[in-house]
Amino acid sequence: MLPLDHIATPARPMAPCQWYGGKGNIANRIVPLLPPGQVYVEPYCGMASVFWHLPQPYPVEVLNDLNGDIVNLFRCLQDPERFERFKHRITWTLYSLDEFRRALEILKTSDDPDERAWAFFVAHNQGFSGRASKEGNWSRVFVSDRSMAHNTNKWRGRIKLLQHWHDRLTRVQIDNRDALEVIRYWDSEKTVFYIDPPYILGTRVDGKAYEHECEDEHHQQLVEMLLGIEGSAVLSGYDNEIYHKLEDAGWERHEFHTVCHAAAKRRGSKLRGEGAAMQHAARTEVCWVKGGRQRRLF
Repeated sequence: MLPLDHIATPARPMAPCQWYGGKGNIANRIVPLLPPGQVYVEPYCGMASVFWHLPQPYPVEVLNDLNGDIVNLFRCLQDPERFERFKHRITWTLYSLDEFRRALEILKTSDDPDERAWAFFVAHNQGFSGRASKEGNWSRVFVSDRSMAHNTNKWRGRIKLLQHWHDRLTRVQIDNRDALEVIRYWDSEKTVFYIDPPYILGTRVDGKAYEHECEDEHHQQLVEMLLGIEGSAVLSGYDNEIYHKLEDAGWERHEFHTVCHAAAKRRGSKLRGEGAAMQHAARTEVCWVKGGRQRRLF
């Protein structure tokens, strides 16, 4: 096995894959909004960036997503036998266009769970801003980091975290159901929901960013359900009148100025140079919080 000791551990927590709409860049600001509780649930987990930033686990933790490849990857990382096979293969996988092409082909043609887990991990971590739909999405850079290409260094960093992801997921319940059903199923006075649905279509440029999109009707149903839950919750998204009912019901509103990295990294965007992304791709993320007066103490 290729030794991993010489690979530097990333300075901050990272999710297993890059993901459109992921909250890795603001997770450290979201986590303090999470109240204490017994059960932690992410009904739309995606790559679960907030979960990976939790300083300590909740007693019971649930990650759910409708995307079968996300769930398959998490279950592969979780299962001891599958994980060892996955770890060996990923450790020997190069950051290269050939591997990216192979991953895309597997995702188009294979039903084998282990093959798909490898391909999904490679495609989304070697794709441009996490994109993984065509050969042209492969991400190349012209800057170095630790005496190698920046993207190669990031790839090696994720390899270094494989064991951490495995250990962390062994205590988590992973599900593949409709998010509203999951909220209804796990709701209790002791439950804390972190809810990060796909951005409302009218608030973003890319209308086909997710395998499972949510129409406005779904967001409206989500809000109506949240108004009646017994548990605590933090909902993330861009500002939209659909969510204003939560504020009317007394939910706290918190705003974070950030950057839409998918737009900032888009080829041809011309967003180059210090401060260019914040100037031209600035966004305001909003968190609506129920139960926000009690902060989680670690």
